[in-house]
Amino acid sequence: MIGSLSSYGYIPQPAQLMQPFNPLLPTPLLPQQLASQPQSPQIDLSAPQLDPTAGLICALFEVCKALASMLPRGAAGASTTAAQPTTASATLPGSAVGGANPQAMNASADPRLSRDLSALASDPEGARLLAAAQANGYTIEVGDPGPAAGSGVRPGQRINGVTLPDQKKIIISPNAPEFTKTLIHELVHAATPGDGNSQTEEGIADVIGYRIANRITGQAIPGDANSIFSRKIANYPGLTGVNAIRNSLASLGLSAGI
Repeated sequence: MIGSLSSYGYIPQPAQLMQPFNPLLPTPLLPQQLASQPQSPQIDLSAPQLDPTAGLICALFEVCKALASMLPRGAAGASTTAAQPTTASATLPGSAVGGANPQAMNASADPRLSRDLSALASDPEGARLLAAAQANGYTIEVGDPGPAAGSGVRPGQRINGVTLPDQKKIIISPNAPEFTKTLIHELVHAATPGDGNSQTEEGIADVIGYRIANRITGQAIPGDANSIFSRKIANYPGLTGVNAIRNSLASLGLSAGI
């Protein structure tokens, strides 16, 4: 964060003013350093209806897309990509999950979760998300995600699911109105844990969630990708706008779709 400090009466001398400015270059974090840093829960909140401020949200969306396109694919991109499993996309023979067993991720033995995991294993994009999340060590349970979400939820917001990167766990609410979409949303986080979180990631997770849920369950897609994205990011004013989610998905052979 850029701020200002009081001078406390210090007056630079002319010779000091003439010295060349040598900015300090940021030191990129190594993948192991990224993995060791605590990560906040990634919470799936129900999206509100668009209101008259939606124009501002859409403008933010355009800024996010522009910034995302300028993310370096060198040192910073390498750190993000290195944290992803390299076998997730390479070993997928069509609809199989590259030798993984998605039902082993079902920590609750919940029949609805079991049904969705089987369906995702037969979907080209769903299988990639499952393979990556399982390779990253995640399990999934059905239960109350509220206590795990912590204090980052405003009163009245409905918590549908949460991803806990430090515990390698996804929790889906049994009362989530869009259970399958919520599961897929959280799998996007679990498949790409090395890039943290952002408004862009939350919006893209919903776009992908509706897209895959529509294929495997017939669930209707509530609008185009732009409107889904804009409604979702309105829930996360405290998150940074952009992270490396697009590069992370691309490393798994997946498209953000927006």
